[in-house]
Amino acid sequence: MEFNSLRIIYYYKFPGEESITRRLLQSLSETLTSFPVITGRLLADDKGNWTIKSNDAGVRVIQATTGVSLDEWMKVAGNGDEIRLTYWDYEHEKSYVWSPLHIQLTEFEGGGLAIGLSCTHLVADMASLTMLVKAWADTHALKERPQPPSFYPLPAKVCKKTFSKLENGMIECYKSMSKPRDTETPYPETCEPKYETLAFLFTEEQINKCMEAAQLGSASVNEPAASTAFEVLAALFWISCTKAKKKPKLVDLLLCIDMKKTMGFRSDFFGNSMVFNKVYGSDEMLRDNELRSTSRAIHGAVRKMGEVEMLDLLQYMESNRDEYGRFPKTVLQYGPDLVCINLENLEPYSAIFQKGTEPLHVSFHLLPMVGSEGQIMILPSPQGGLSRMVMVSLPLDQIKRLREDAAILGFNPTILGGMRKP
Repeated sequence: MEFNSLRIIYYYKFPGEESITRRLLQSLSETLTSFPVITGRLLADDKGNWTIKSNDAGVRVIQATTGVSLDEWMKVAGNGDEIRLTYWDYEHEKSYVWSPLHIQLTEFEGGGLAIGLSCTHLVADMASLTMLVKAWADTHALKERPQPPSFYPLPAKVCKKTFSKLENGMIECYKSMSKPRDTETPYPETCEPKYETLAFLFTEEQINKCMEAAQLGSASVNEPAASTAFEVLAALFWISCTKAKKKPKLVDLLLCIDMKKTMGFRSDFFGNSMVFNKVYGSDEMLRDNELRSTSRAIHGAVRKMGEVEMLDLLQYMESNRDEYGRFPKTVLQYGPDLVCINLENLEPYSAIFQKGTEPLHVSFHLLPMVGSEGQIMILPSPQGGLSRMVMVSLPLDQIKRLREDAAILGFNPTILGGMRKP
């Protein structure tokens, strides 16, 4: 994940005209004392592998202003505009001075503020970054320094020398992902303009209707019924994105799942625990009840991402070191297949810096999207409960067709243009 970066943008409307930026920077400094990993620097160890030097070198903070109000921005800004609310200076060759985390504070006229975070995926995942912002908000509001998160090395059990005999699709998935692609390029500074993002807001009632539609008919041992909102929504958008691409058969779907719970890590683990597995598309899935067959295929793939399979995957990665102990050369992740990322465990709307100032909206981006079929992110919604937000990034011509997809519209979600209000 050396060339992948995370971008998260929090939107707030603070009351009054007084700038809150100075006070936010003070509470940020206090918060970062509990996150030594993020204030360190990425360096190569004696084997040439990346490691973190916790030297308290700090993070890079950028302050910016706009000439429009937050309401005006959210009405007209597009995908590329939103990316500019984050700052990313990729100086891979100068890692000893380069900060792995950049924070941009953008003030709007009339009291609006965007907090944009950019971070290399080598250091953290989306869950870790939202945990950092939550700790920052709590420090600011409660005037108390947060408890340090958990930093775990790999489990000792990974040192085993033999693999289990279980079928492991994750290993095959990582083998295919490790092959260089024609689209391998240096890290781009901005999101490619040909991609656009739509967000779909599903209420709890609409989610229940989706799950009922996916479980029509009887389940069997070989075809277990889907059981989660993620699996059903992933299936729905897998089908609809394929149709938006005008492909004759289902494209392959790359699942990205948080494995903290599976590996027994605490919920406050700070690092990267996202793992891939692939679901292969077929013509049969588009026959009869396509939502049922695709959701069952996803459910089956998720079920096979257990602790034993995960330990086998870690052991496979360890066995891939060369004679000098170096890992293979990094290639772009999150592609080239259509990627579906499960971010249901996040709590972005709990980051409240002042009473009565919950985030108006939180946007997530994972870059670059060079040569990618697109991304589907399934997130919690501000409504809470079983309601979900689905953010989909596709090439512009395909996103236009996705907006008009009959299967999605049949469940009547609220459609947002990226971060914009309906």
